[in-house]
Amino acid sequence: MIKTLKGLVVVRGCAHHGMINTLLHAREITGEERVHAVVGGTHLFRAGPDQLQQTIAALEEFKVAHLGVSHCTEMQASMALMLHFKDIFFFNHVGKVKEF
Repeated sequence: MIKTLKGLVVVRGCAHHGMINTLLHAREITGEERVHAVVGGTHLFRAGPDQLQQTIAALEEFKVAHLGVSHCTEMQASMALMLHFKDIFFFNHVGKVKEF
């Protein structure tokens, strides 16, 4: 995680302990409440509809400005996130350059 003037930029390989748990822990250890960007694996590949909706609600509460997903998100979860978050959503892949 990187603490920026706009809030935290959290980059994960895979969120085995849960993406939201990771964000809560990042806020706790840095003292920064704002989460500006979340990039990487979300570990939502086995998420059911309830977990996915809870994750979307939590990301809304964080007021994330950039959401980039990768390998362990799975296409169904990726599409749900893309449809909900629209312009802030992106697929994070090899070679992707994103400035925060």
